[in-house]
Amino acid sequence: MGRGLIIALILSLAVNVFAVGFIAGRLISEEKPAPQAQANNKGGLESPLRMMRYAETLPPEIRDDFREKILEQLPTLRRQQREVRRIRGEIVDLLAADEWDRDAVTLKAAEMAQAQERQRQALYAAFINAFEMLPAEDRKQLTVKENRRRLEHEKRRRNRQRPAREE
Repeated sequence: MGRGLIIALILSLAVNVFAVGFIAGRLISEEKPAPQAQANNKGGLESPLRMMRYAETLPPEIRDDFREKILEQLPTLRRQQREVRRIRGEIVDLLAADEWDRDAVTLKAAEMAQAQERQRQALYAAFINAFEMLPAEDRKQLTVKENRRRLEHEKRRRNRQRPAREE
C-alpha cells in the first residue's frame, strides 16, 4: 500500500473513533440541552411567536384582529430585545476586560435587570392587548391548549429524567 493511502486510512479511523465517542458520550451523558435549544420550544404563552401560532386555532372572523394586536407590539418588543442584547454584549466586554472593574460590572448587571424587566413588561402588554379583544370562549380555548402543551412537555421531561432500571 502507498504511504498516502495509509495516512488516509488512519485519518478516517481517527474521525470515526471521534464521532462514535462523541455520539456515545451524548447518549450516556446526564447533561440535557438548554430548553431554548429544543426544536419545538418557541417560548411560553406570553411569547409573540407562540401567540401568532395559536391565532391559527381562532375563528377566522377574529384571527386577523388578534394577529394585528400582536403585530402592533412587535416594534416595542424588538426594541427591548435589541437593548437586552446590547447590554449583554457590554457585560461580556466588561467580564473579558484586562482589568477587572467590579463597580462597572455591577452597574451593568443592574442595567440588564432593568432592561429585562422592561422587556417582560412589553411581552405582558402584548399578551394582555391580544387577549383583551377575544371572547371568553376563545380565551379559554387558548389557555386550555397552552396548559395541555405545558403538561405534556413536563411529562416528557420527567420521563427523560428517570434513571434506567438496574437489572
